[in-house]
Amino acid sequence: HSPGSIAPYDAADRALFSGDVIYDLDTDEQLLDELHGSDIDDYVASMRRLKDLDVDIAYSGHGPVLRSDRFEEIIDNYLRERDQI
Repeated sequence: HSPGSIAPYDAADRALFSGDVIYDLDTDEQLLDELHGSDIDDYVASMRRLKDLDVDIAYSGHGPVLRSDRFEEIIDNYLRERDQI
């Protein structure tokens, strides 16, 4: 959600260390793409790149560890909300 953020990916273990780009939310929360300094187009591009990764587990900066099915669901929901699917 901010310029310069990274999300290291371990291809051998199919593990992503996602920081703040993706995390599990309460139903009334949103991903942080509208904060000062954020860029929605860049956020969408990041989510598209994450969607292309073969991720079994994602360690986010907030909330629980994400398994592949929940990881993909969050990405798909976000892209659908932004009309990018």
